Amino acid sequence: MSSQLKGPLQSSEYFRNLKILHYALMIGGLLVSLIIYYVSGGGSDDTPEHLSYLTTVGIIIAFGGVFFSAYIYKSKTLALREVKDLEIKLQQYHSTSITSWAVLQFAILANLIFFFLALNDLLFFIALFLIGLLFLKRPSRSRCADSLSLNKQEIQIINDPDSIVLKGK
Repeated sequence: MSSQLKGPLQSSEYFRNLKILHYALMIGGLLVSLIIYYVSGGGSDDTPEHLSYLTTVGIIIAFGGVFFSAYIYKSKTLALREVKDLEIKLQQYHSTSITSWAVLQFAILANLIFFFLALNDLLFFIALFLIGLLFLKRPSRSRCADSLSLNKQEIQIINDPDSIVLKGK
């Protein structure tokens, strides 16, 4: 998948596309959670002895997912603050957001798989907690403006739904 968005895109289309991707990941995670819970017959607190390590691995992956998701987002958006061209900022913000969400999605899916194997409710609830965090990372114009430290003119451009934010090639 190319990190380049095809233009021209208006501000409203740009943020609608980001929201669609975000909600697709979030709803997909919820649906997979429900399916796995139903197929597994629910969990229990009695994890088989030979699978008890999966709980520890799931917790480590969850912490790692939260940390690396935040690290990727923060480090890349800090670097984008120095870029002068709004179009480049928004293209890179798009791929940064998706990468950050994908890291969290990996942690969600890993915990759901471990739950399915070990039938430990803790892993299922960790996955639900991570889905909640993913929900909190939903895209918005204000989050974009804050993360990229946009100036007043750039904020006016992204807040105007009809303004062209990506001209394309």
